[in-house]
Amino acid sequence: MDLDHPHCLVFLREDCQHVTDFFRGRGVAVLSMRELFDYVTDPALGLDEARWEEHLDRLSEAAAQRPEQTDEEKLSEAVFKGAFIPRDLSQVGRRPTRLPAVLGRATPASCAHTARLT
Repeated sequence: MDLDHPHCLVFLREDCQHVTDFFRGRGVAVLSMRELFDYVTDPALGLDEARWEEHLDRLSEAAAQRPEQTDEEKLSEAVFKGAFIPRDLSQVGRRPTRLPAVLGRATPASCAHTARLT
């Protein structure tokens, strides 16, 4: 994927969702979608492969010790899945053109209430 593509971060987030769903469905201890996304996009890790491996080992250990995903964690992932991710500072001040429905439970009234708050 070209990093200049306007939707590259959205596509990456979807890929993270597919990877976590695939392995979670097979009983493997996985990172949350947000943890995986943050790991892949973390500029602090640089190009040092040893740092990447060390960081992934810590994350994997934490995932292995984590109990099954709670409802709160599922909700947090759903919010992250629908969140607007700005690609650069020019997009920070803009509001998204639509408000995503979290877990499919948003109603027009609740969206209108949220729109008034922003």
